[in-house]
Amino acid sequence: MKLGRIGTFWLILFAIGIILPMAVISQTSGTYWRNFRMTVPEEVSAEPGQTLTINASILNTGRYWLRDFNITLEGLPSDYSYTVTPSHWDELRILRDWNPQDGVFKVPESFLITIKVPAGASGLHAVTVNGTEHASMYLVSNTTQFVLKVSGEAAKPEISDLSIPEVVYKGEAFDVSYRISNPVSGELAGTGKLLVPENWAADPANRSVTLKTNESMVLNFSVTAASNVGFLTAVVEYPYGNETFNVTKESGSVLGIVWRTPKLQSITDHDNCRDSSCHRMDSLERLRNVRKEEKTR
Repeated sequence: MKLGRIGTFWLILFAIGIILPMAVISQTSGTYWRNFRMTVPEEVSAEPGQTLTINASILNTGRYWLRDFNITLEGLPSDYSYTVTPSHWDELRILRDWNPQDGVFKVPESFLITIKVPAGASGLHAVTVNGTEHASMYLVSNTTQFVLKVSGEAAKPEISDLSIPEVVYKGEAFDVSYRISNPVSGELAGTGKLLVPENWAADPANRSVTLKTNESMVLNFSVTAASNVGFLTAVVEYPYGNETFNVTKESGSVLGIVWRTPKLQSITDHDNCRDSSCHRMDSLERLRNVRKEEKTR
């Protein structure tokens, strides 16, 4: 059977009327039946060195559960770190609650975004939150954004109150302490150490330090001396951008006395001295001479 021009025209219109709507439905049905919406604050603020926690939520607005669903972030500089908790759902359900006044309504699921801001950070960052379903043929995805504003001074610690005994003895442990303060805006996270002369020992090797603005703490170390003269140096290491910096404070000369004796002979009797107390006197005299030289420099 041959179709005339009019028949062919109506056949084309019929095909367009059937095929085109089906194609449109195919394209839109995925987002109609499977969709979601994420909610985050429009802008959040942080200080250098701060760990920031953001409350966020996700709502399944479709008709079916979403499966194998992930959330990730984009837009943070490479030296920032972040976690999303939870970041994965095996099933993102359509949660519903009943309210006698409003009837049935949907309840969003909550998640947390935790961002670690480096100590030397500053500026504005547009952060994109990506949500993607991986199980259905439509691979439904959606995004939302927030602005992260970082401002304030980078944390820089101060060391004070370095406390060392005036006399120490070889092989005997003694206590050393110093105070670390954070006088500027921003959290300080670093490591406190005590550097000792060769053959000496300090315990512990290092201490963790976390201080908020205007906070301070005292670090205590147990040091065992040898017989050589040296310096004790308080050190605080802390991150700044992609590098690690340190602040130090050095003591005066410290000498480990070889023998402990209950009695010390005077310097005028030094030539006639025959017992072990002379060794202690010699060590003290050496220490005095070293300190005199330091004062004249």
